[in-house]
Amino acid sequence: MSIKEELEKRMKVLQKKYPNSYVQKFLSSFTRQTTFEGNKSKIYDIIEDLKKGDKRKLYFDCSNGVPKELRAPVWYCMATERCSYEEIIQIKSKKLYMEYWSEAYECEIFDLNKKQARTIDVDVVRLFPEGYKEIFKHEEVRRRIRRIKRMYECHFPNPGYFQGMGDIVAVFFVIFSEYYINEFSIDNYLKTDNEILDTIECATYVLLIYMMKNIYCECKTIAGVKEFHPESLWREIVKFYTLKDKNFNIKYDEFIIKQQIYKILVCFFARDLNIHLTSVIYDGLICGTCCSEGKVFNGIIKLAIAFIEMIKQQGVDLGDLYSFNKESHKFFETITESKTSQLIAIAWYL
Repeated sequence: MSIKEELEKRMKVLQKKYPNSYVQKFLSSFTRQTTFEGNKSKIYDIIEDLKKGDKRKLYFDCSNGVPKELRAPVWYCMATERCSYEEIIQIKSKKLYMEYWSEAYECEIFDLNKKQARTIDVDVVRLFPEGYKEIFKHEEVRRRIRRIKRMYECHFPNPGYFQGMGDIVAVFFVIFSEYYINEFSIDNYLKTDNEILDTIECATYVLLIYMMKNIYCECKTIAGVKEFHPESLWREIVKFYTLKDKNFNIKYDEFIIKQQIYKILVCFFARDLNIHLTSVIYDGLICGTCCSEGKVFNGIIKLAIAFIEMIKQQGVDLGDLYSFNKESHKFFETITESKTSQLIAIAWYL
């Protein structure tokens, strides 16, 4: 059985396992399903949306959580245009796959900025996502991650690769790998057909480009150079809080609050959370749970504001920088799926 046939069979099995039950949908609507497992009651509808290529309906059906079983094709669908159902469930656009691999094998000889190339090399060997350390230590995985980053730097030197991108790439790479590889481990990864591994790598690159283009289109261009995205995002957060406190920028622009929020804005929460918790946040960014129809720039701003509001709910005054710093560290050390769901819910209503 071909890869395509196996995936089509998997989708049919899922639709039988989770039929179009109005009762289940009604019951699930009372509970936020923004968890790693996601909203199973929408599986049937989401597969139908993917078949029809109906992104508007897909945004609606994913608004209360993306089912784990369909996270990879849903993300891929949002990141691509004019793909067939077969391409979506394989996370493999024939056109994009050919474009990527027509160059990727030669990425070692790309004439990259030396400083950026060095940063990529260093970041690749320092990337140890929680729960996947052994996988990301393996040279085969590192080679693929490095290639994705070099391809990005080659085609998007303005603004180019940045520290924090590695954490984002790791999330995409794991989610796409787990879609294909049962019990994702280095042993199972190395047993996987090379065509599937090439598909996972290319899909990771495609989603990275979608995410970053979506953000940088909202960033300022200064003297022909795109502004580093956290600065543009922070500026919008300051605008929001200035409506409540006209001196917000003066008080906090160079202090701990900016530092804490800045690190979130660089990697979109990926460095401080494990991959499964981060993937739930990325559901919101990619699928519109915390922003209108995948407008990632606005979604990140809302999530960062939601984070600040959750810290304030603990009785922390923004003027007490020591307490804010302490509570923000505690937030990430003790975070659960429930807290992540609360974060997304607050962002949704902003």
